[in-house]
Amino acid sequence: MKTTSKSEKLSKRITELDILRGIAVCLMILDHVMYDLWGLMPNVFVGYPQPGIWLELRNLAISYWRWDVRKIVRQFILFIFLGLVGVSCSFSRSNFKRGLKLLAVSLAITVGTYVVGLVGDMMDDILIVFGILHMMSVSLLLISLIEVFTKNKWVYLIIGVALVVAGRILYDPLARHVELSYSSAPFLELFFQAFIGKILLGPDCYSFLYFGGQVFIGVFLGKLLYPERRSLLFKKGYLNNPLTFMGRHALAVYVVHQVLIPVILGAILLICGYSLAV
Repeated sequence: MKTTSKSEKLSKRITELDILRGIAVCLMILDHVMYDLWGLMPNVFVGYPQPGIWLELRNLAISYWRWDVRKIVRQFILFIFLGLVGVSCSFSRSNFKRGLKLLAVSLAITVGTYVVGLVGDMMDDILIVFGILHMMSVSLLLISLIEVFTKNKWVYLIIGVALVVAGRILYDPLARHVELSYSSAPFLELFFQAFIGKILLGPDCYSFLYFGGQVFIGVFLGKLLYPERRSLLFKKGYLNNPLTFMGRHALAVYVVHQVLIPVILGAILLICGYSLAV
């Protein structure tokens, strides 16, 4: 059988898409580092943070999290990231398989965060019920279903815009975080409300309507801008650098950093003399 070399595989990729995806992933990692510093570590370590560098870092993280510029940029970056997911869908030969794999990964994350939350008695701070990967997997599966009936790019635009508009209409700008431990509502009711954006369930929660619609819009853009699947900006070949590396392996980086960053921060805090709260 004929094997495809690494250089041949890279030559088929589109440089600007991997660069944008890499930038989006880097900024998401920054977001999660800041959240861990002010939202997660206080629940894991006794007396965190003591006056000094850790208190300063926590205060910096809180200021960053509440920063209006961050809130605006985050929405823009999310649209880029989810739009690029859609663009990739427009290239894929089997979005159904990709959707199933992503669903398996997202369910594994739910199980993992459930176990950690149960053991560490911090379920409401760590359990991911319907996070960004769950939302993406549902989007990919629906896109694969639509592909059976049509590949018309305008259909994806119409569906995407309709989902985003519905998401904004149903979206509660004051959407509150609901803690499962203290809620009397049935789980399925809470899940549906999180699905449409009425509440936030867990630390990582994304409305399918509003954010999933952005994936559909990305499919439209992919079919519109890259009908021949060739780079529009880099005509001389694929650029191989740290950003494009991050972009090529966005899913792996996203999943691994969710575990790696808390572990690294936790190890540093242990070295600094903090003790676990469990």
